[in-house]
Amino acid sequence: MGARPSQSLQNPNTSHPQSGPPTTPSPTRKNFVVDRDGRGTFDNRILLLPCVGEALVRLHGLLRPLLHRQWASKVAELNGLEESRLEEFLFGAERIALEPVRDDLRALHDDRCFYCDDRLSDAQRRRLQIDHFVPWSRHPENAIENLVPAHEQCNGDKGDFLAARVHARRWRERMERSGSDLRLIAERAGFEHAPSRVLSIARSIYLRLPARALLWVQRDNFEAVGDESFAALLSARQSI
Repeated sequence: MGARPSQSLQNPNTSHPQSGPPTTPSPTRKNFVVDRDGRGTFDNRILLLPCVGEALVRLHGLLRPLLHRQWASKVAELNGLEESRLEEFLFGAERIALEPVRDDLRALHDDRCFYCDDRLSDAQRRRLQIDHFVPWSRHPENAIENLVPAHEQCNGDKGDFLAARVHARRWRERMERSGSDLRLIAERAGFEHAPSRVLSIARSIYLRLPARALLWVQRDNFEAVGDESFAALLSARQSI
């Protein structure tokens, strides 16, 4: 869920720093460590019941900002820190300017919008936008594989929605077909090239969508995920 606070943060119920809540040792658990004062052991694992992980993924858009805020608020309270700056330090992800890769991505896509595939006019070329295929609100990822050129209209219509299967298929094919070109674009602009990571992010989101979830197709048209899995579509079919 993000960066973890320092292990020496102050617990309000004790007069000494500790790295976690003490627990009663259990003979069946092996993952014990000793705190800095040697006062006992604790289990530092988070154990989830079945299906809880999938539920957290589905609700992450709602839960993540709430958890970030509450975590930062508590850490700031315990350590006398400014909450807003602490939250930015712990969980902030820089949404960098995408202008450096705009022209190269436009050329890679032959002056066409990734989503509608229409050729760009001179006016549209000047207003071309770069979209995060996996929406920034879902996962803050600036690697080149997650960036696609889009009409101003298409980018605005898609917004924070996940793209439909037809777009996901084209995106996956681009990753395989143009992987070396994307790497060169990233190197020239100083962007990250991380195909495996980006694909893993997409899989973690798409593969856990319920069948009734809606995916953006174009303008105000959506389609349900349905029963067909995205597993094969987003598989690592070859080394990337």
